[in-house]
Amino acid sequence: MWLKRPGKIRFQYDPPENDVIWSTGLFIKLYDAELETVTHIPVGLAPAWFLLEDPVQLDKKVEILAAGNAGKNYFLTASQEGLLANGKVTIIFEQGVPDQILGWTVVEDNGRTMHFNLINPMFGAAIDDEVFRYQPPIKADPTN
Repeated sequence: MWLKRPGKIRFQYDPPENDVIWSTGLFIKLYDAELETVTHIPVGLAPAWFLLEDPVQLDKKVEILAAGNAGKNYFLTASQEGLLANGKVTIIFEQGVPDQILGWTVVEDNGRTMHFNLINPMFGAAIDDEVFRYQPPIKADPTN
């Protein structure tokens, strides 16, 4: 995963998974390798909204559903009004200076659950903007 705030993100999974999720600012794009399709979701309506803002703001659009801690880690479960799906996200943090995101879980309104864990994250490194200009290997989305 690469992240450059505000608005830029790219998830690229290890094989055999070939799906890619990326954003250059306005839309999050989801490439489904099996279907060979690209779906566009406005950044503000995507479950990853909390990753893309700088700074992250929990305002009136966000409902905090649960919070808690276990040792050095703590979590926050929230949902956001106006999302395309009425799911929720649980973000796991490690207390420190500064606190760091360890990962998150997204539960979609249909019950599908996706877990994301950050393993050996690197913070503050320079990322070339070309990383976020992904071109899927199909003709379904000629623009980035």
